[in-house]
Amino acid sequence: MSSHSIPSIRASTRSAQFSLTYPQFAEIRRSPGTINTPMGRQEASQQKEMQTMLELTPLQREGEASEIATAVAFLLSDDASYISGIDLRVDGGTVANLEKVKQ
Repeated sequence: MSSHSIPSIRASTRSAQFSLTYPQFAEIRRSPGTINTPMGRQEASQQKEMQTMLELTPLQREGEASEIATAVAFLLSDDASYISGIDLRVDGGTVANLEKVKQ
């Protein structure tokens, strides 16, 4: 798993909301869940936490690289021109579900 925690990524995103790199661009992060790629499969085979995350994913499947690409393409499009300073979770509901499981 990444050395960055979800809360620290969110805090970083919040602090960068108004820190514009270019006048028309604000920092946007995307947070993928478990993704069906060679690297994702390798990580899943080596870390039991990855299997636990998948089991807790409401959609009960890994995401596909094309699903991440579609989200990024939207964020780069004119349709997302008013979006800034967000952490877009493309994770099948994993993070939201983890917060429920902890309660």
